[in-house]
Amino acid sequence: MTLPSNPLVEPKGDGLEEKEGHWPQKDWPRLLAASLFCSSHLRGLRFPARDFLSPVDALKGKRESGRTLKKNDPSVVAPAAESLPFLPLGPQTTEFSFLLESHGGDTASGQKMIPSSLDVSLATLLSLSRASSTYTGIKRTTEECVCFNAFADAEVIQKCIQGIRDSEQTLIGILTARCYAQRQLIAKEYRKISGKDLKDDLKTDLTGNFERLLKALITSPATYDAKQLKKAMKSFQTDDSVLIEILTTRNNKQLKELSEAYFTEYKKNLVDDLTSQTSGYFRKALILLTEGKRDESLDVNKSLAKKDAQILYEAGEKRWGTDEDKFIEILCLRSFSQLRLIFEEYKIISQREIEDSIKREMSGHLADLLLAIVNCVKNTAAFFAEKLYKALKATETDKWALDRIIVSRSENDLLDIQAAYKKQYGSSLHSDIKSNVSGRYEAGLVNICGKNV
Repeated sequence: MTLPSNPLVEPKGDGLEEKEGHWPQKDWPRLLAASLFCSSHLRGLRFPARDFLSPVDALKGKRESGRTLKKNDPSVVAPAAESLPFLPLGPQTTEFSFLLESHGGDTASGQKMIPSSLDVSLATLLSLSRASSTYTGIKRTTEECVCFNAFADAEVIQKCIQGIRDSEQTLIGILTARCYAQRQLIAKEYRKISGKDLKDDLKTDLTGNFERLLKALITSPATYDAKQLKKAMKSFQTDDSVLIEILTTRNNKQLKELSEAYFTEYKKNLVDDLTSQTSGYFRKALILLTEGKRDESLDVNKSLAKKDAQILYEAGEKRWGTDEDKFIEILCLRSFSQLRLIFEEYKIISQREIEDSIKREMSGHLADLLLAIVNCVKNTAAFFAEKLYKALKATETDKWALDRIIVSRSENDLLDIQAAYKKQYGSSLHSDIKSNVSGRYEAGLVNICGKNV
């Protein structure tokens, strides 16, 4: 297969012409097919997938004689939110398959949509599109939607809230199919056209678990984490498991943004609240994590790993009593890459896994925190899979935990988490969600999870 560097600009005898910044309507279907292919597979052409949206209407029979599409035309709106509720176009969705379906669904018509300059068969194009849609380097389930128009999405959401459209399914289709950055643009456009805050209007129009989930989607990750921490510390008995989950799994940048968001939201320092709500070595570890000083380099040092492993051994197994400070310092400050090497060296020295020693030497919340770090270092996906399983199998389903984990990991590693869940528990996360929750809330969670792993 041969590919020109840019099939939209270099049609190479295919009969496609660009005249004064316009593409003739007769060429829209093939141009859109090429643009979606390139933006999906090559990740190099973003404007075509965004701007060549009216051709979708053309493919659905809404043709206007002689109309031309101008690049970067602000009047071009995405039909996805209005007429295609089955979208998202996400990492688990084949963009070209959608085009083929719109065009009639047959192979012959689909092949005609491909510019001959691409010199590629429909089967190959579909295969490449599917391969790019399940790109193995990124295991998130929510990605930037290629068919995105913030104004159009905001307009449809306003109609949903006003009761003009069936609201809940459409809201799920839009908000779960957009990445956080795009949802923020939608919220900005919504404020422009309605004069109101989208989050406030959702609260007025929706209730219960579904409302909470959609509000989580349009809240910044840092602010959402801040709210979760505040809720955990405001309860009658501090929910230390939430503190541990959030503070052990965020990187330095996220922890800094979290601390800033916490102060903005509550006019208090996060460290001060942690100090007042926790105690002892557990408090010390939490504060050290919150300061975001962990080494994040990928480099490892074997001699330093041996030294730290020996320090841990002498701080625990080799002595009477435990030097908790040494465990806190090493586990809270060393990079994950370095910790993996340290744990290997520790096993050689002590003839024990590090988690076994922690369980023998410590107890309570500090042990829980250090074990969370160890589990994340060894397998972050498995750590969150266990959290989700416990949330689903609790006497009363922990819906706050479901929201927190599924939303926060959707743009990170939720596909990995689902694979770990299936491996550890024998059932899919999809099926267990459907068994334990229902209605629009269930639909929202499943949509965020993406494909069934």
